[in-house]
Amino acid sequence: MNPSKGRGLQVLSIISLVLLLYSFSVFSMASKSKRKLIKEFTMMTYNVENLFDTKHDRGKDDYTFLPLDQKKAPEHVELCKKISVKKWRLECLDLDWSENSLQAKLANLASVILSVNEGKGPDLLFLQEVENHTALRLLRKELAPAQYDEVVLIEGRDQRGIDVAMLSRLPLLGSPSIHYVPFEEISEDRKKDTRGILEAHFDLGRDQELIAYSLHLPAPYHPKKFREQSLRYLQKLREKNDTQALVIAAGDFNITDLEDRLYDPIQNQLPKDQWKASHKITSLNHPGSNYYDPKKSWSFLDVILFSHTFFDQKGWELDQSSLQVVVGVKGQTNEQGHPMSFDVGSQKGMSDHLPIFAKVLYIEESR
Repeated sequence: MNPSKGRGLQVLSIISLVLLLYSFSVFSMASKSKRKLIKEFTMMTYNVENLFDTKHDRGKDDYTFLPLDQKKAPEHVELCKKISVKKWRLECLDLDWSENSLQAKLANLASVILSVNEGKGPDLLFLQEVENHTALRLLRKELAPAQYDEVVLIEGRDQRGIDVAMLSRLPLLGSPSIHYVPFEEISEDRKKDTRGILEAHFDLGRDQELIAYSLHLPAPYHPKKFREQSLRYLQKLREKNDTQALVIAAGDFNITDLEDRLYDPIQNQLPKDQWKASHKITSLNHPGSNYYDPKKSWSFLDVILFSHTFFDQKGWELDQSSLQVVVGVKGQTNEQGHPMSFDVGSQKGMSDHLPIFAKVLYIEESR
């Protein structure tokens, strides 16, 4: 073969390869350019730890969260003396849950919630450990920049009076409802320490709705079977709706890191192809949402569950890069970086939990 002819063929081959790669690049860029962001909404779940008002609710064990001047009555003292845990007994007797204390806690919580989304807070806020409508509306007032129109809470059966709730800028569709888990093999005492699952539907526009569940599963000192039963019941609730619906379940799942590693309840009690958990979708920016000092361990007790319909690229999609633990607000953590409960004396701290935040996007294929 003529050497010059061979070199010519090599040059032509290289040019052809370059042109081919360029055409693929252009095609890829064109394909990406067709995906257009139409709208978005954000969410947060936050266990606000003992957000009580300053008045006693009949039938509820809220005696700790009263002003000190209401704790002098002999009947109150006798009630407190029956509490076996020394720390809780002393709080029942001596904690001054005054209007000033409540207002300080509200302000501290608001500083965390408003730290996201350019100071507006999330569009949809899932809450746990809110005593009642009074406490929820006081928090909404403190969150005035967020302009939450929808206030969702249904008084539950928890003996202490702590409820799950939601605040939202998304318009509410219909009436919310609460569902009580039909626990099996549970004592009446344990049942009093459980909360229902709060369900609400919200308008996303474009004839689409979001089904939202706010939940607070039984605490880790209860047998894991009650958390497992709660997860299976959540799935039954979901199956009552359209299987292609957009669904989010968020709250305090109370699944410790040890329980998660040994048994992985979310993966083993829910269909794997229908849900994804916030801390398992991607590596988050923090080792957990709660720190348990006796065992020196972090856990993601707080979780946002997304239905599979946020991953099928048919409109609403989870922005995985947005998933984060909201941390870093002044006074939110102690010197060791652990979430700090509100302290009446110093009026510092917010909650023993850190919130989880996420954003979802509506992506449309442009023509």
